[in-house]
Amino acid sequence: MNQLDKGKKLFNEDKFEEALTLFTSFLAENKNHGDALFFRGLTYRKIGKFQDSIDDLTLLIKRLPDEADLYSERGVSYYHLKEYKTALLDMDRAVELQPKNPYRYSSRAYIKAYIDVDGAIADYEQATILDPKDDIAYNNLGLLLEKRGKLKAAQEKFRKSNEI
Repeated sequence: MNQLDKGKKLFNEDKFEEALTLFTSFLAENKNHGDALFFRGLTYRKIGKFQDSIDDLTLLIKRLPDEADLYSERGVSYYHLKEYKTALLDMDRAVELQPKNPYRYSSRAYIKAYIDVDGAIADYEQATILDPKDDIAYNNLGLLLEKRGKLKAAQEKFRKSNEI
């Protein structure tokens, strides 16, 4: 098992500091290795080094500009820095690349809720249209509707979430 595979194993075991050491060592010998950059970027985020996570994911985006996962993951790192508008730009790109993926809408809605509740409601509604069995999207939609004072509509979403 090479350093990359060992690092992934450690990552999956939540041993992030050890995984980071292996990913960094692997990258020293295999500059710009996509898989290693991706996992190191995720690992940086797990240990709270959000800018380092963004830097690794940005390198990958330059090479793979049509990979929705990269934008989504980088958006999450921007979110942790409370750079919501920048995070939304990445989430918008992820939705643009995968418009039929309900997870893209839910992810964007989660961040949108901090600056655009009505936009977040619309995204959660789209997520539930694309995946009518997504109980979390229904619950989060209910929470936002409740926040807007739409209690009857919120209760319906909570009921739907509980049914699932």
